[in-house]
Amino acid sequence: MVLLSFFRSNKSAQYELLDQTAVADDSDDRGPGRARRRSQSTHSSENSNRIIYWSTVIIVICALVDVVAFLCTSSTSFRSSDADAGLTRWHRTVDVESLPFKNMYAGLSRLYSDLNAPKSIRDPISNVPKRLFRVDTSSPTSPRVSLISKAHNKIKYGNIWLNDQAFEVTPSIMTIAQFRILDWGMDNCTLKFNAVPETGSTTTTTVQVDIWKRLSDRMVPLDDGMLFQAPRTEYMGSFALPVPGSNLSIPFACHSGSLETFEFSSKVGSISIEPDRVSDDAIVGPYVVQSQTV
Repeated sequence: MVLLSFFRSNKSAQYELLDQTAVADDSDDRGPGRARRRSQSTHSSENSNRIIYWSTVIIVICALVDVVAFLCTSSTSFRSSDADAGLTRWHRTVDVESLPFKNMYAGLSRLYSDLNAPKSIRDPISNVPKRLFRVDTSSPTSPRVSLISKAHNKIKYGNIWLNDQAFEVTPSIMTIAQFRILDWGMDNCTLKFNAVPETGSTTTTTVQVDIWKRLSDRMVPLDDGMLFQAPRTEYMGSFALPVPGSNLSIPFACHSGSLETFEFSSKVGSISIEPDRVSDDAIVGPYVVQSQTV
């Protein structure tokens, strides 16, 4: 009985302790503990909102910076200003062959800047055409352009074409010649045209030749007739060439590495020259003589 009474009293004490603990927890939920947990939850929610807000702001700023950088890069790459016309143009592509010819004599201008320094004397050099086109304009709507044969014969003045068709200038046939100006400091240029008796033949005693300069900013391919489509830039004049033994001499400005393109046409008379009959010591047809300028 004593043991049973002790067990019952002990169990009652345990129940009272559990009841007190539950009451304490319940009072804690209704008191400072509950307020503390609510404050912690609110503070955590505010921190999450701040992180989301500032992350969004940073992403938007980075996107704006990327857009501005892309627009600036595009504007710098594709926009060019035309100073002469006062216009702004947008270029989608760049033709590599239209880029300026690289000067192989860079630095020589500084070397010769001292006008009192001794300079060597150089003889004039003769320059034969690098390209020679025959243009048949008998049908104005569809002119026929043909390149004079690629075969050439080396003479002491350079290379001269051995062509299957003659160099012709008639009222319906024109010839276009393109020269690459050679060397540096040889910028006094003279365009010459010879038709010597043993190689030249004409249908009249006098040939009226019109000479034009055409725009050319690149060396065209051998099988290309684009020179005929290039616009005329300067009228060199109309010249009556006595035949046989005609000789034409026209001075013009040039500079090293540049391309010079000339059109030969005729309003009155015709001239036909066979370069493959030229001797090793003669040049006939068009050629350029360059003289020293430094």
